[in-house]
Amino acid sequence: MKKDLYITIADCGKTIYGSYVDTNKYINEIGTNEAEALRIANEGFSTKDRPGAENRGYGISKSREMIVNGLRGAFFMLSGTAFYRHDENGIVPANIPEEYRWNGTIILLKVPLTAPSGFSFYNYVE
Repeated sequence: MKKDLYITIADCGKTIYGSYVDTNKYINEIGTNEAEALRIANEGFSTKDRPGAENRGYGISKSREMIVNGLRGAFFMLSGTAFYRHDENGIVPANIPEEYRWNGTIILLKVPLTAPSGFSFYNYVE
């Protein structure tokens, strides 16, 4: 029997899109599209401004890649009026109706308890 660990991380805050707006970063790339903000956040485009340290922005993207590509799990992010899903079927960022808005960010992880043969944590360390 295949067993998985399900993890939920949630906050009530400004949303991923709100972080880009507040820092005035990547606004030309995302415009007013919250799904686009989630897409670039998941590609490592950070709002942090700490030269030589945490501004790299690989936390979300590398963790997601390790869970989905390495461990064959699943990743879901809901923030504002958008979601971002990555699983064995691919990547789907999408905007959702305003009535489903979450003022903050929720991340859902499905992590298999048994790693596939050949899995190495070090393949996902930057």
